[in-house]
Amino acid sequence: NNTSLPFIKKNGLFKCLHKSTRLYLNKIDKFFYINIDNYEGQENIIDTKISRTKESLVSSFVNPFQNEEFVIHQDYGIGIYKGLVLLKTNSNEEEFIQIEYLNNELLYVPIRQAYLLSKYQTSLINDIRLDSLSSTKWKIKKHKAEKKAKDHAAELLDIESRRSIASTEQLIAPKESYDKFCNDFPYIPTNDQLNCINDILKDLSLIKPMNRVICGDVGFGKTEIAMRASFVCVESNKQ
Repeated sequence: NNTSLPFIKKNGLFKCLHKSTRLYLNKIDKFFYINIDNYEGQENIIDTKISRTKESLVSSFVNPFQNEEFVIHQDYGIGIYKGLVLLKTNSNEEEFIQIEYLNNELLYVPIRQAYLLSKYQTSLINDIRLDSLSSTKWKIKKHKAEKKAKDHAAELLDIESRRSIASTEQLIAPKESYDKFCNDFPYIPTNDQLNCINDILKDLSLIKPMNRVICGDVGFGKTEIAMRASFVCVESNKQ
């Protein structure tokens, strides 16, 4: 009837949800959250006693977060990391990551689902606004971001498809002048440099436009590679 309390069964345990407690389970029942300002115990139907987890109890979890730093949950948005806690439900104990959201709402994420969390990387600390567990704003922002990412991916695919059917002029420098140019370099190329140089010369000799990036730390010879490629272009009357 209308006066009975709703129950949800999970793993042999009964968790009580009552409209006055602001205690919720998410759609797929992976974790629950509670508004600590409005919570009123339901006569030990669920034991919400929380104790700080000792370091020895979480030896299998490498914690990348620091207390009071901002984190992002994939499904719930920006919150504040409050540490690791033990939730005691009847005779069972499980370790959770505690995240605080707007209006003191708390989210408890099982250690096994820590992959859903990441650090919030930003230099604008004063401009950070916490998300609310009871709001759909994060879902809307996430949907917009996903749409932008898909649009960007579609643009990249379009560029790549047009590049794949495009053609260009082959660039091949005379071997004698190229060898003379290379002999003027004061240093002997390393094996990695030689591999890069050969790959670039092959790219330039094809009718397909080059699509290559050369990466390396400062002082590892990127300029010597680029100079050889530039020489081939100049010898082919190209810039």
